[in-house]
Amino acid sequence: MSGPTTAIYESTPVLSDAALANLAGLSAVVLAARVIHEAQQMHREYQDIQAEMLNDLRAQHAQRVALRQAGQQRVQRQHAEAERLLGKWQRMQSVLAKPQATPALPPAGASAEIWSDFITRLQQAVQQLEQHLAQVKVAEVLLEDAPDTAQLLTAYAQQRARDSQLTGEQVAHYRALSLHVLARLELPAGAPLPTRLDGLARALVQAQDVAHAEALAADLRREVQYANQQWQQQQADRAQAEAWLADLGEALPAELGHLLQAVAAGTCLLDDATRQQVAALLQQVQAERQREEQAAMGVVLQQSLRDLGYEVEDIAETLFMQGGLVHFQQADWGDYFVRLRVNPATRSVNFNMVRANTSAERDARQDYLAEDRWCSKVPKLMQTLAARGLKLEVTRRLEAGEVPVQLVDPATLPAAQQAEETPQTALRSRQMPN
Repeated sequence: MSGPTTAIYESTPVLSDAALANLAGLSAVVLAARVIHEAQQMHREYQDIQAEMLNDLRAQHAQRVALRQAGQQRVQRQHAEAERLLGKWQRMQSVLAKPQATPALPPAGASAEIWSDFITRLQQAVQQLEQHLAQVKVAEVLLEDAPDTAQLLTAYAQQRARDSQLTGEQVAHYRALSLHVLARLELPAGAPLPTRLDGLARALVQAQDVAHAEALAADLRREVQYANQQWQQQQADRAQAEAWLADLGEALPAELGHLLQAVAAGTCLLDDATRQQVAALLQQVQAERQREEQAAMGVVLQQSLRDLGYEVEDIAETLFMQGGLVHFQQADWGDYFVRLRVNPATRSVNFNMVRANTSAERDARQDYLAEDRWCSKVPKLMQTLAARGLKLEVTRRLEAGEVPVQLVDPATLPAAQQAEETPQTALRSRQMPN
């Protein structure tokens, strides 16, 4: 058995469903502390309260996931509708003598209301243009909502065939070239052709001469390559945004939350400013979580000692923030106490047996028995703490009697107290997870 013992501490998952321990930013020890507080207030069993809290966490997590997914799907629908209308707008504008400038999409992270207003105005503009073009003979494919790319390029070519200096064979060549280049585009199934690529492909098959067509073909190749790079970056950004949304949750300001929803929906990319903003928020949230975790460690330590039958002085919530000493003993230990010292800088705790320095003569045998008695109880304490998310890993241990029990001024030790059954001490070892 050991005498003075030093161990490093860490917060670890306490649940069989380890992922649940981190829901809503909760560490295992914080969850355990909340269970303890709730059980104390309700005078109920630890396991009963823990089961209820875990069920609540699962329900809250499912609700948050559903809300995030609904938000992302709404963003995707709005963006897809806007892209569809813009594409139709551009196709119809291509037959006008004086085409109008394409409306700009709302900025990334714009609210759902802004997107809805933009889509409504765009729908009205498209309807007006359709009414105007109803009197003009145009290829019907230009007015479709989601035309086939090959048919669309054919219609573009037919529009300008009479004005083009290119031969029919050359027009067919550039149409085939456009299809070949666009085939390299990495797009999810069912996604429309991006409007900028649609515009380039249209310009290529409508080119007035070979030089212009070759320049446009080079532009189209570059744009497809760039779009593929964006697509790959988009997938990484979507995963990152989804992780941030899950981790930060309600800590996100509304505007930043809208922006991350748009990134997670795949409608825009993360920029440096957003990354910096999230990094600053993460640092703030993590500092708050660390303070809560440090306070929770004190709660878990104190209640676990009391549940195991120890008389322990009240532990300040700053113990694991600023360090300090705690003394505890069992009722029949007399002048013997365990002194626990916490060092947050090294994330370590030290246990050693001390005895009040009274007029009684030192008895080495009694000292040894006191240390050995305490050491026999250490495994149960470590097991209980680990079950509540506070794991201790021994780094230094001396045998019982290897060094003399330290004599200390009685004034530095807590006065012996009668064990009482109070709301704070009612959670006994029968409530402990095995």
